[in-house]
Amino acid sequence: MASYQESCDICVTGHPPSIAVTWCHECVEKLCDKCSHRHRLSSVTSTHSIFTMMDYEKLPDIIRTTKLSCKEHSEKLKMYCCDHELPLCRKCILSTHRNCENTAILTDAAKNVKTSTSMYLLSRGLKDVTNNLSKAAIDREHNLTNISADEDRIKQNMSLNRDRSNISNELALISKNIKWN
Repeated sequence: MASYQESCDICVTGHPPSIAVTWCHECVEKLCDKCSHRHRLSSVTSTHSIFTMMDYEKLPDIIRTTKLSCKEHSEKLKMYCCDHELPLCRKCILSTHRNCENTAILTDAAKNVKTSTSMYLLSRGLKDVTNNLSKAAIDREHNLTNISADEDRIKQNMSLNRDRSNISNELALISKNIKWN
């Protein structure tokens, strides 16, 4: 993950430059809050896959660094070969990847990466909750053991105090009887 804040690719000339908060997969551009909002409202770009910068940084390098035009054929990249982890244009599919079984529309592949990131975060969150519940159960057992030990100690002290009181009363009676005799 980047330890610095990246600038918006659209309003990069602003002084100071706006900080990017999202990334558009189709345009391969980082967008500030204002540009991202406009991007979502535009009829031309409203269907684009937009990622938060945090999600963008978790994407595989192949998706983050790939321009959407084929280096070999100069056509727009529209598909993704999951077998070879490569984006493809129409000509690539017809030539070198026609026998590949696992291909997807590029935007769907990008959305699946976003979903898998969400699933990973959810899974990690569930593991954390499970660990916390296990620790709480162990702490509860430890506390119950301590309470039981404290209860036994208190009962023993109460019994000793009762015995002392009885002994003290007996001694007082004996002392009284001795004085009167």
